[in-house]
Amino acid sequence: MQVQLENIKNLRTHPLNAKIYGDTFDQELEESIAKKGILSPLLITKDHIIISGHRRYYAAIKLNIAEVPIIFSDIVGTLEIEETIIFANRQRTKTNEQKAREFIHLEEIEKEKAKIAKARKCRETNERASITYMPQADSNPVPATLPEPDLKNIKNLSNLTSGVREKNVESRDIAAKKLGIGYKTARKGAKVVAKIDELAAEGKVQEADYLRKALNNKSVNAAHKAIVIKEAKESIAAQVVGLPTLTNVEHENCSAWLTRQDQCDLLLTDPPYSTDLNEGVSIEMFARSWLPQALSKVKSTGRAYIFIGSYPSEVAAYLSVAPPTQILIWTYKNTLGPKPKDFYIRNLQFILYYRMKDAPELDCPLLTEQWSVQEINAPDGRQNNRYHTWQKPDEIAERFIRHSTKQGDVVFDPFCCTGTFPLAATRLGRIGKGCDISLENLKIAENRGCTIIQNGNKI
Repeated sequence: MQVQLENIKNLRTHPLNAKIYGDTFDQELEESIAKKGILSPLLITKDHIIISGHRRYYAAIKLNIAEVPIIFSDIVGTLEIEETIIFANRQRTKTNEQKAREFIHLEEIEKEKAKIAKARKCRETNERASITYMPQADSNPVPATLPEPDLKNIKNLSNLTSGVREKNVESRDIAAKKLGIGYKTARKGAKVVAKIDELAAEGKVQEADYLRKALNNKSVNAAHKAIVIKEAKESIAAQVVGLPTLTNVEHENCSAWLTRQDQCDLLLTDPPYSTDLNEGVSIEMFARSWLPQALSKVKSTGRAYIFIGSYPSEVAAYLSVAPPTQILIWTYKNTLGPKPKDFYIRNLQFILYYRMKDAPELDCPLLTEQWSVQEINAPDGRQNNRYHTWQKPDEIAERFIRHSTKQGDVVFDPFCCTGTFPLAATRLGRIGKGCDISLENLKIAENRGCTIIQNGNKI
């Protein structure tokens, strides 16, 4: 290939360069060319389209250089040219965004090459299979061939499809290997870039820039994590469907109410603690009076979360009645009472977690929600959201419901008190049901959006 001078006005840039690299100017390169001239010729097609040397081209325009050294390439065919543009930039310093865009386009190239290889193999197979012997008057065999498939007029087919692709090797793996990057990192980067383009198309320029900075200034993983968290939060927000017209809670004792119920998908409840029981009733007696019955109402595909106090005797009693799958902790730091003199402040409660034998995986897209210790402030009245001493926060209720159920599932709370759990269930499109023996508490639940039922009638 011979180096020659070409009028810069005759050259054209390839759109793929701007699509992947987006650069039109390099200050350091311009200063070098101003001092030493263009040392490496531009590689161009017969149609004067630049394959390699876009930054040199832009620097020459800025410096008013009329003629530039070029070499005509014998590369033809859309795929070969585009692949060469990517590989011509192998040695340049690239941002993570540019690397991701290289991967996206090279993967598409590899997919097209795979289609071509498949079409070529199909054509060859058909040609062999189509040679049939048809009886003629002179008894001579005449081959009947099928028409060749349309290969999109791509030239140099043999170069693009030399050799048969190894079985089960995906285009994505080939593209990542050619670029010298890990497949998982490449796919994460591609997802981030796609999101950047999506946000930009929607006019969300600041969000797109924030994500681009995270990708280029931090890491692919950091930017990908930001997307995952954002999508998870959007998915969580989308589940809130608002209160339905009816959320029934019954004025009834736990055992009688459970007897009349079918099975549920989730048992989520906060029963009275050992300090709330009548004199002469032990916490173990109380636990045995309701927990086995309640757990029997949970489907084999369901789960249960039981809030209990942090007193050792209470924990021991429940463990003796029905050992859980796991013990979780809810902790808070915003509602502390007087400082005790002889023991540590109790700012936690235990949650007995039961996973039934056929229960599916937890639906927990946010890893930060899957800690065994859930740290969420207790309702404290500062936002007019505290109706009962031991009321649980809406956030923890919604978390457990989202993790364990889907819309339309049934959630039971046989100690519903002021309605926190049934109301959370209905906000998320589940069917929340509950009961409580305190009519006073149920009246509060009514004010919050529940309907009180007694003896089958609304009261």
